[in-house]
Amino acid sequence: MKLGATAGFVNVGVELGGDAQSTSAITKSRTKTRSSKVIALKGLSDYTGTIVIDDFHYIETDIQRSLIRALKQKIFDGLRVVVLAVPHRAYDVVKVETEMTGRVRQIEIPKWSNDQLSEIPNIGFDKLNADVPDHIRNTLVSESFASPHLMQWFCSRICTDNGIDVTLSERKSISIDDERSFFSEIAVNTSKRAFDRLAAGPRQRTDRIARSFSDGTQGDIYLAILRAISATGPKLALTYEEVRSKLRELMSGEIPQSHEVSRVLVKMTEIARDKIEGEAVIEWDDDEKILHIIDPFFAFYLRWGTHSSDQMRS
Repeated sequence: MKLGATAGFVNVGVELGGDAQSTSAITKSRTKTRSSKVIALKGLSDYTGTIVIDDFHYIETDIQRSLIRALKQKIFDGLRVVVLAVPHRAYDVVKVETEMTGRVRQIEIPKWSNDQLSEIPNIGFDKLNADVPDHIRNTLVSESFASPHLMQWFCSRICTDNGIDVTLSERKSISIDDERSFFSEIAVNTSKRAFDRLAAGPRQRTDRIARSFSDGTQGDIYLAILRAISATGPKLALTYEEVRSKLRELMSGEIPQSHEVSRVLVKMTEIARDKIEGEAVIEWDDDEKILHIIDPFFAFYLRWGTHSSDQMRS
């Protein structure tokens, strides 16, 4: 018997019989395959850099688990892996693979502080030779939901409303004439489509039950829950009980059952993840019973958006 190997194949030649005339050769080929996972992990054996997994929270739980389990031994051997996720999903690695407990270090990127947000109008308007009253700056900070992008949008709108597109030749005091109109007009251009998609809910064959609100209007359970979320401020993280409490205040009739509220929040999370472009605006943690508003633009819309601020706010 003689063995030879070429390019991933093992060739086996078997000689039968005693002389050259009666000898025949039977050659069999066997393919030696290796999965892409094995090849990738072998390639990591000598890798000295850092693996970065972005948007880990978008990955399905089962795939998260498979990924971490595949990398686990390499991590134990010294491979550096950075997993990027939204703050409330920071410990997904440990949740899907408990053996990673004690081997994960969270490095939190903090939200912008009020002082940091204030620097945007402070520096920007000074460069434009414009003065904005302190109470206006404080209002801009409180309405920005810790988002520098919203703060920049506010400042840009103030410049547009006051006809400022270049540095002024003389110092000028500027302000906001009507704060309600100012923020409401900006809100229309933020997350209206996301709100409408969540308010519409999933497709279904039968009409939903009309719920009565204390202001005399009506709407289904999806609108009721969105209004309840809005009535909390909205807070960027709120518990199930806070949602239920606001439903009691907003509704004149019987409020939805507990399981109905949970079911709708789960459906809203699915819609936000699968049916709305970009980053999911909300996410319901069914284990912890906490709703997270991920997108500050959506939070801003809930406070100031259409369906009039009077209707949306408590």
